[in-house]
Order: sequence, then C-alpha cells, then structure tokens
Amino acid sequence: MKINLFALALVIGGTFVTSCNEDDATGDSVLEVNSGVTGSVVTDFNSSAALTVNEVDEETFTYMVSISEAQPVDIHLTVSQISGSATPDEDFTFDSVVVIPAYATTASGSISILNDLTPESLETLTLQIGGVNSTNATIPVKTVTFNIVNELSNDLELAFNFNKPFSIAGSSYTLCGIGYDMDFYVFDADFNDTGIYDAATSSCTESLTLSSGILPDGVYTIYYDIYDDGGISGVYHDPFDIPVTVDYLRGGGISEGTFTQEDSFIANSTDGSGFDYVMTVELSAGVFTIKDSADTTIASGKSSNKSKVEAAIKAAREKRH
Repeated sequence: MKINLFALALVIGGTFVTSCNEDDATGDSVLEVNSGVTGSVVTDFNSSAALTVNEVDEETFTYMVSISEAQPVDIHLTVSQISGSATPDEDFTFDSVVVIPAYATTASGSISILNDLTPESLETLTLQIGGVNSTNATIPVKTVTFNIVNELSNDLELAFNFNKPFSIAGSSYTLCGIGYDMDFYVFDADFNDTGIYDAATSSCTESLTLSSGILPDGVYTIYYDIYDDGGISGVYHDPFDIPVTVDYLRGGGISEGTFTQEDSFIANSTDGSGFDYVMTVELSAGVFTIKDSADTTIASGKSSNKSKVEAAIKAAREKRH
C-alpha cells in the first residue's frame, strides 16, 4: 500500500514526523512513502554481552542498519551514550547519527576506542543505536556495551590516609590540623630499608608510587611510623583508634580501591610514638599484588622480626632528617 505525503517535515531524535498540506491539484509534489517498512541493526562484533577491549589496540567496531524496503526520504537513526564512565572524544568516538539515504536500504555506523595515554581504572561505555517508530520505518533499538581496559601503567599508586576528626572539651579538631604526622616506609623481604621515602614527609595523606620499571621483583612490606603525634597523647581525651586507609590504583591493571589497615595493627591516639604493619606488596614479572597479613608468610613473621623493623625504621628516620 502506498501513502501519499507531500513532504517530510522534520527528523527529531530518531522519530520521523511527516506533515501534509493541501494539494494544489497538480500532483507534482506528492511523495509516495512505503508503509510497513521494518529494519534492524546488526553488529560485526558480539554484542549479546559487554565486550571487553583494550584501549591500546584502538579498535573500530562497525554495524549495519538495514530496512526491508527503500523509502523516498532519508531515515535518520540517532546514537547516544546512555551510561558509562568513558568520556566521548577522549576514550571513544562514534557516529551520533546514521543516515539511510533515500532510495537505499542500508547504512553503516562505527564506534572507535581511543588510547588517551592516561593510566586509569576500567571504564565502561553503553551506546543506544536508533529506535525508530514511524510511518517511514520501524527499527528496534540496539544497545551495545564496552568494558575499556586502559593502558597498563608501570606504576602502582598508593595514598595513605590517617586524618580523623575528634573533639576535646567540646572543641573540634582534626589530626592533620594539629600536625599529626605518620610516615610510611618500604622494606624488602629481609626487612632492609629500601630507601624509598616518598611517603615519609610532613604531608597529611602521604603518597607513594612503586614502579615495576625500577623496583626489583620481590616481596615488600610497608610500615607506618608515628613521627609526630601533634601532642595529642599528652592531653586528656577520650582515646580513639587511627586506622590507615590506603587508596590504590595501577592504571590498566588494578582498579581504584581502598584497603583498610587490619585492626590488630592500628595506632591509638594515646600512642605518642610507635610503628606497625600496614600492607604487603609483591612484584613478580611486572605484576603487582597487594596483600594483607593473612595472605603472606611475611605477615606471620612480623612479630619475630620486630627488632629488625625497629632498627630499619630508626635508620630510615636518621637518613631522612
């Protein structure tokens, strides 16, 4: 069956709007648009589940839009990002509109993954292709999802947080505000000082970067040392624990996360000084593994090696100051 329409007036967001004016009796402006036209979107990749891709490969993925019968007007399909943490034009590009030209039955679109050269966590991307319902064509919506694995960084980035609010005699304070200072030292498997003092500064949130391109393979333990308690241990107050939380990230390898120091090693506000275990980092063939005390043999030997750790921390402090 043919439908006589004088003009196709608007194309809005994938929905096609037609309008009719009074015929001038000549018939010269009449468009014959086919009814009952259906279509589909077919990808050249497996889109039945989220597809995991590596940004380093910078792949391009294509798809074909087809309709069952040609129309005398262009058919426009919109493509939009409906969810995901990936950033357009940084992590990916895509055709925002796919046009099936008048009198044609197919058109293609593409999605390209970009390497932004920035170490990041896993990113996600979900695109919605089309969804056209009109007298011109009915094309069901197609949704595709990508998990974008980012470029693998050589660096394991660690941030040690120990700030905490507290109150004394009705007045509010923070550990950072009173000058409380924890330093963090890295020791090898024999509890020798590695000389890595990046997280042994006066900063409140200490940062440390361990590079697989520099650090030899091995097992490393990280200990905190209370360098300055800000005077809190000498002031009467309700004691409180000071757990260390560690934010970690290895771009393309270990997604962002937070590790909380185990209860048995946490410092207390009444401690004027002291040190204890925070975490273990293993490096093997370029692979970093973060562990707590329960997962390593190093952890079970901490107590018997207390004197070694104490001597190493003392030596490290002397070297740094």
